[in-house]
Amino acid sequence: MVATDPPGLDPPHPVTPRPSASPHPECAEPDYQAEIDRHYSEGPPADWQARYISTYATMHPYEDFAETWAHFLHITDTLETADQYGLAVFAGIDAFASFRDIVTEIWMPLSTALNMINRSMGKSDFYPFVLPDPVPDKLDFVASLRP
Repeated sequence: MVATDPPGLDPPHPVTPRPSASPHPECAEPDYQAEIDRHYSEGPPADWQARYISTYATMHPYEDFAETWAHFLHITDTLETADQYGLAVFAGIDAFASFRDIVTEIWMPLSTALNMINRSMGKSDFYPFVLPDPVPDKLDFVASLRP
């Protein structure tokens, strides 16, 4: 509570810590520190490129979500900028049935073209990521969290 809170505002409810052992082991959250340690000692799974946007995303489900969220922001911001400068027509997220449609119909062609332009200039790829099939679904989920 803050001194300037309006009268009658209830104090926040205390946070109840999660039990250390889930009654459903298949739903148990991986231990974050153990997953970090595993990631840095063993590296990403051999097949990471088939399911994740980056090796860092393989570390823990939280990092997968964070990387996906970051790429959602990269993609939407770049598309809005490309639209403003006439490089791509982007009517906004709500003009599409799904974010996956934005990725496949606009983002992939635009990022490929920008990568080719950078290569023509002797530079590294603008967007050096490959989006395996599960990633657009993850991006679609992140997009669904918007208000």
